[in-house]
Amino acid sequence: MDKQAALERDYQTKKLDYEEQEETCMNQREKAMSIIEEVEERSCHYLNRAMVDIDIMMKGYRRSEHMKEEVMEVIHAREKEIARKLEQLDENYISELKKLQD
Repeated sequence: MDKQAALERDYQTKKLDYEEQEETCMNQREKAMSIIEEVEERSCHYLNRAMVDIDIMMKGYRRSEHMKEEVMEVIHAREKEIARKLEQLDENYISELKKLQD
């Protein structure tokens, strides 16, 4: 197999892997947010029925909002890392392709 075809195959394989990692991040974010929101809803429902003090409910709500922010920060950092790796992959691919053409 010629070197350019091998380079292209390797590039496409790695790019697909990074794209799958991006998709996984998106799915993890959606799942985490869904879980947190479900806990918020259930907590609100049961705490209302138990006639719990509003301050306790607000504290719980603020905590769940903080958890959402933490999830977003972690996922955003991971997405930035994947984007950086994709950019580096593209740069390396172009560089190696130019070397082969020379």
